[in-house]
Amino acid sequence: MVKGWLFAFLKRQTAARKTDVELDKWACHCAFETGFGRCLDNRQVTKIRRKMEVKKPLILVSNDDGYHAKGLRSLVAMLTDFADVVVCAPDAGRSGFAGAFSVAKPLLLKRRKDVAGAPVWSSNGTPVDCVKLAFSELFAERQPNLILSGINHGDNAAVNVHYSGTMGVVIEGCLKGLPSVGFSLAEFCSALKAFRSLHERVYLCAHNGKEFDFPYIARRLLVQNMELPDELRVAGRKPWETHFLDTLELWKFGDYKHYTSLELLAYTFGISELLEGMDGGKVHCAFYEEGDLLKIATYCQHDTATCAQLYRKMRGKESIAHENIVYGTPLIFESET
Repeated sequence: MVKGWLFAFLKRQTAARKTDVELDKWACHCAFETGFGRCLDNRQVTKIRRKMEVKKPLILVSNDDGYHAKGLRSLVAMLTDFADVVVCAPDAGRSGFAGAFSVAKPLLLKRRKDVAGAPVWSSNGTPVDCVKLAFSELFAERQPNLILSGINHGDNAAVNVHYSGTMGVVIEGCLKGLPSVGFSLAEFCSALKAFRSLHERVYLCAHNGKEFDFPYIARRLLVQNMELPDELRVAGRKPWETHFLDTLELWKFGDYKHYTSLELLAYTFGISELLEGMDGGKVHCAFYEEGDLLKIATYCQHDTATCAQLYRKMRGKESIAHENIVYGTPLIFESET
């Protein structure tokens, strides 16, 4: 979805430039064919030829997590199919630097290993410094058509826009008169925190969530040395004090002897969002044998939509219209080898 939007945007941005290039081609052709080529000096001819050779838009990519961040590398890998990409990013994490720039220390620009064929430069300055250095040192002959920042590890919504180094890059690009876009990836805890700030009470809903999803997420957070959100701090709490909604429990009506799968309930209630040919029992095979992370991510999206539709059915509410369910393009981080 993001890739399609960027492609359409760049196509519109380069439409006018393409017309100019075609005119330059015609002018250059006429000049040489009619014997007036000597009327154009070498600098003008070189400039026209350089324009004739421009085929792809140029994009500057930066961030505040550092040139080595997986989010930046994933973004660059997505862009190189249809654009020329140059990376200039901090040599280490610079989160929270907003629009700050350096005035008391010399700035260094260092060439790094290419990513997906795109040249990568790092700087010891702030994210804004990287943009300024790129324009002064890397784009002397050709200016970028677009500036992209990210993909940031963590949410950059609401008040975070003012403090974010990721958004500092975007604002600096806008100040230079260029279209600029920032991308962020909110992991579970950040997304939950942002959602909680907009709602008085937050409930976690899943099918068999009390026996599997919620304990599993809580344990993995602890193993990864991450803070537990308040919704998962259930030790010592009474059942009515927890904010869990379990569609399997809602279906039992006191019958705790049998297990009813989400797939069967979706079929029973006529819910079509569930992804065919994939279920939770096949995730192990898809991950360890096939290595198909996209398949797992797509299954999780459809599984979530199915659970939401089932919960609404059980509460006597209308189903969400199919056209109002939007499945995003999963972002897959490949491990470095």
